[in-house]
Amino acid sequence: LGALAALPSVAHAEDATVNAQRFHTAFENDTFLSIHDTHARPPGLGGGLVFNYASAPLEYRYDDDRMPLQLLGYAATFDLGVSWAAPHFALTLDMPLHLVDGALIDGQFTPGDLRVSALGEIADRTRGGLGLGIYGDVALPTGNGEAWVGSGSPELGAGVAFSWGKKVVLAGNVGLQVASPSELDDLSWGSRVQWGAGVDVPIGSALALIAELEGESAIATTDTVGSSPIEWRAGAKAHLTRNLVASAGFGTGLTLGIGAPEYRVTAGIGWSPAHKEARVAHGPDRDGDGIGDGQDLCPDQPEDKNGVADEDGCPDAGLVPTHLVVTDTDGKKLAGASIELTSGPETGRWAVPDGDFTRSFAPGEYQVRARAPHYLPQNTS
Repeated sequence: LGALAALPSVAHAEDATVNAQRFHTAFENDTFLSIHDTHARPPGLGGGLVFNYASAPLEYRYDDDRMPLQLLGYAATFDLGVSWAAPHFALTLDMPLHLVDGALIDGQFTPGDLRVSALGEIADRTRGGLGLGIYGDVALPTGNGEAWVGSGSPELGAGVAFSWGKKVVLAGNVGLQVASPSELDDLSWGSRVQWGAGVDVPIGSALALIAELEGESAIATTDTVGSSPIEWRAGAKAHLTRNLVASAGFGTGLTLGIGAPEYRVTAGIGWSPAHKEARVAHGPDRDGDGIGDGQDLCPDQPEDKNGVADEDGCPDAGLVPTHLVVTDTDGKKLAGASIELTSGPETGRWAVPDGDFTRSFAPGEYQVRARAPHYLPQNTS
């Protein structure tokens, strides 16, 4: 696997520079291993350290019955990533270090190509419907092309990400990587079309199972063996704390292609230190969201913990947290009041013992009726 098939001359392969370690961690999200999710991590500074071991990601296959030559017998890579996220945007720096060995190289540690990537969210899947985002990256030629873990020239990438789901998440990526060609006999490895798909299935509140399929195809020689690597992987992510996420995965190459390994194993740890801690429940907690009624602005609606104001106790994915106050003409709150929504996207009546009321509602226009002892009902919208 990961083969350059039917090549007549090893000498030509020795002169080429390609990056056969093609696994790139998606540091900007806590959902997938390598696939871009349109929904980034919570705002703030995060990152992680990911190890991945690829067995035989680059082989030279002769056009006779000789055994394949493992140009890259293995690549063991440590990826240190730092990611900064703001609402609807994330910026990531990925710094890889490789331990490699192969038929034409001695075992050695060598740096990889430094990669800077960005993700912009256009439509938020957590509010319902299809999520949409765009991503781009720049890979700088800091790696060792002679050891098959460096591209030899800068690469630019851009693509579109799709996703759907609040619990079970489906995602897809389609993009273009622009690079100077490297000639390996009849294979020209340069600019490529890239694609990927993944599914994330939560198991309880702290564990999720992941399946991914991704690949790419060289544009210049699409019909040449080795030009279209495809790889699958399965894995899991476990939320150890509100700030730490552990990941693990296993996969294999499905086609003969540059960077498609015999097998790949990954393991990592990620962090989101800027993730706000929710208030700890003290006393009653009617909605069971871990935020006590005394601190919970929406005590009968559980917080959805989506990285947006998770400490206030109000759900906000597709909803609008709304604060209403029942007062007299002097602005004094009226005890024993009630609020009724008589028309709008949703209706209902709620007691407001202290005259102060907060709840998340679906967006729209409402007719509101307020009542209080010894006062006439008042209507507003």
